[in-house]
Amino acid sequence: PFLLASALNGVVAQRLARRVCSECATDDRPEPQALAAAGLEASVDRPFRKGQGCERCHQSGFQGRVGVYEVMEITPALRRLIHQGEGTHVLREQLRKEGAMTLREEGALLALEGKTSLEEVLRVTHTDDEAPVDERGAPGAAGLTPPRGSAACT
Repeated sequence: PFLLASALNGVVAQRLARRVCSECATDDRPEPQALAAAGLEASVDRPFRKGQGCERCHQSGFQGRVGVYEVMEITPALRRLIHQGEGTHVLREQLRKEGAMTLREEGALLALEGKTSLEEVLRVTHTDDEAPVDERGAPGAAGLTPPRGSAACT
């Protein structure tokens, strides 16, 4: 913990979300459960965007990608917690006190801007109490366990 706390300046988490196709995008009103899962109020007064599918996007409703980022700048308070060997829940709590946004919150802002759909944000992000999944519903979208013999293991 001492070496990590003294060497670390920041940490960035990234997910790539599919961008809504500009040719076939239409207004969308997500279900209340999706709004709640994204941490938004059910009475969001502006419509979201969703692609209907066209020849340009090969009927997927998406074309291209947009980055969703969570940035943890190491402040003196975080450095102290890392040095003390505190758990991730304590670090996240401190980040929240300092006003940092989570991946899901950043993604929700992108969905509100119409760059991606809310469903796509929920697919590529996860909360601390749910495991990430890929588009088939299988575990591991965020790479929880690297493949055997992977360079990530060394």
